[in-house]
Amino acid sequence: MNGSRFESGKIVGLRTVPAARKATGFMLAAYTICYFLFALSRAAKQPLWLDEVSTLWMCRLPDSWHVWSVLVAGAPDTAPPAFYAISRALLDLTGNDRIGIRLLPVIGFYVAQAAIFLFTRARLGGALGLFAMMIPVATGGLHYATDGRPYAAVLGAFAMGAWFWQCCGKDAGWRSAAGMWWSLSVAVALHFFAVLILIPISAAELTRTMRDRKISWRCWFAILASTFPLFIYLPLISRLRSFTLAAASAPSYYARPTPEALIDAYQQLFAPPGWGMLMACSAVLLLAARFVWASSKELPERGRFSVSEGVLGISLVLFPVVVFAFARLFTNTFHVRYTLPALFGYSAIAAWLVSLLPRRALLARVLSSLLLSVMVLASIREIRHKPGTHDIGVLQTVREDLPIVVSEGLQFIELRQNAPPRLRDRLVYLTTPSDVPNPDPTNENIVKNWAAIYPLPVYRAQDFLAGHRLFMLYHSGASSQTMTDWMAKSGWNMAVVGHQGDQWVFLVSQAK
Repeated sequence: MNGSRFESGKIVGLRTVPAARKATGFMLAAYTICYFLFALSRAAKQPLWLDEVSTLWMCRLPDSWHVWSVLVAGAPDTAPPAFYAISRALLDLTGNDRIGIRLLPVIGFYVAQAAIFLFTRARLGGALGLFAMMIPVATGGLHYATDGRPYAAVLGAFAMGAWFWQCCGKDAGWRSAAGMWWSLSVAVALHFFAVLILIPISAAELTRTMRDRKISWRCWFAILASTFPLFIYLPLISRLRSFTLAAASAPSYYARPTPEALIDAYQQLFAPPGWGMLMACSAVLLLAARFVWASSKELPERGRFSVSEGVLGISLVLFPVVVFAFARLFTNTFHVRYTLPALFGYSAIAAWLVSLLPRRALLARVLSSLLLSVMVLASIREIRHKPGTHDIGVLQTVREDLPIVVSEGLQFIELRQNAPPRLRDRLVYLTTPSDVPNPDPTNENIVKNWAAIYPLPVYRAQDFLAGHRLFMLYHSGASSQTMTDWMAKSGWNMAVVGHQGDQWVFLVSQAK
């Protein structure tokens, strides 16, 4: 009887393990398909916004030398040349503007999730690794998976670096260290702020060094050597820092490093919609800190993260604070997109907390199934969603024989890229007169810098008005529109000829 139970249990056990692996593999494959359907469909349909247009226009420059020269001379955009080089290659490969410049973040975000899976699976098993992998899609970080900027790619490169760092703990050779160096170097090459992610991984490696009482020279070399791209970028860093500080001096600058901005970053990053997730993040930090403080030695075996891995997770959850402090001290610019690597620590620690609960594998599969269901529905909705168009409906309802003045830089650049050719040819931009206060000239400066590179219809307001007695003026209540008030106060007649939501079109004529 006992023998048969033993044999039965043995048979069940032998069948259960492959079945669990098959379930994990099936969900992983299903998620991969849904993710790329969702991301590529959204990438193809969403109109390009200001920064993405800047990415596209930089990629259209003749070669890398022109990109470097433009960044040094005019700084119409603030990403490093490596980002444009990769984006240009993908743009040429796809032949589609929207997909081409968004393919790098689409891939980068998925690579980050794959690295989270590998990192977590090594300690907690495949079920919890899959759960950790899917957590980022339930956060505000998913938005950046289809944003044609370097932030999701930085997240992916760092995540691979963190996985290679974990492998360095058990790999006596240089292969893992080389992978770590390459991954972190790519992250730093893609964005200047990425150098800050070396702080969490250095803290983790220092913890491992202290616990092992042995210095892993290959890991420290990989971390230090990954800063090499910064030395190449030094001429750019000085120029772009001056540009950023000048923009940040405006009274209404949009990206000031305020405490409210830091709280908002945590809310956006870790869980819309809210404050409940801030409490969850606090619980994650407290429980994780208790784990680290209660441990007295490295525990590399399966079932639990080691102390150094716990330090990495906590440091990454606190990464927005590091970026915030850096912004207060040096750049005066802070945005949630700079803090995306925090998702890695958040996901790993959340999976570790689930591992402390009873029947952890079953619970992880249930939670993963819920997240997979969300992605399935999101991909179906995105596929069925009609291609997006910029907010141009109101402009297509007015007379077609007059120029249309756009006085907000963000709207002008987006309209120039996304509007149909006939409408695009009528758009002109007027710079703010020197005697008119502009609370945030950042976007106008971007337009001026682009006008020095590409032939754009950008004019001084006085020059344009002197030659035009009748024209259209596009006004949006979504942002500051200093020219509307200035023209009204200057005695021009303004009659509403189009209105849709917070968009207005005025027929402007010279007063008699």
